[in-house]
Amino acid sequence: HHDDPGRDGCHRRATTSRSASGRDRSAASIGAVTATSSTEPTAPLSVCVYCSSSDDVSHDLRALAEAVGTGLARRGWAMVYGGGAVGLMGVTARAALAGGARVTGVIPDKLVDREVALHDISELIRTRTMRERKQLMDDRSDAFLILPGGIGTLEELIEMMSLRQLGYHDRPIVVLDADGFWAPLRRLLQAMDDRRMLHQPMHRLWTYAHDVDAALDALGNGTIRRSR
Repeated sequence: HHDDPGRDGCHRRATTSRSASGRDRSAASIGAVTATSSTEPTAPLSVCVYCSSSDDVSHDLRALAEAVGTGLARRGWAMVYGGGAVGLMGVTARAALAGGARVTGVIPDKLVDREVALHDISELIRTRTMRERKQLMDDRSDAFLILPGGIGTLEELIEMMSLRQLGYHDRPIVVLDADGFWAPLRRLLQAMDDRRMLHQPMHRLWTYAHDVDAALDALGNGTIRRSR
């Protein structure tokens, strides 16, 4: 049954498009975070992972996703993702869970069967729409890590870059590209940059990493931790 709790976790439905304890990412709130007393405890870094939901990906990409999940857990970080059990999504989530990380999945009702929702996670949130899903993932994340993926992954990456360019957030966006998958997009963005079509230089919008450790280091080094 979809509403049964998973191991040590819970499933619930989102009642609004923003979580009750959502992270306000306005410029004013970011400034307020930096002024928080250092004596207050900070929450574990919460990393949103965007990646493929296809089961037809290569063994090498599966190994990459597994290393990401393991790496997140080893650093004591939490993972937020699209809630699926398939493709690189499922591989990353299971590896993070196996390492002891808290994993939150957010999935629309329509995709529960298509992406085979992974119920055995810390928290599974079901939404009515894709817009609600994306907003909740955004609200709960301190940084964004992008692995190879399809149109959905590309759209999520571009949206986060666009919002960063316009000043709606300054959270790290790290693209993990071990085999050149994202090279065509990198060339396209460089062409935009060369023609002065970007409001910020490309290197200020994202970090491009070729291995897992470099990607995770970039996430940790560029993030403002929130107090609990």
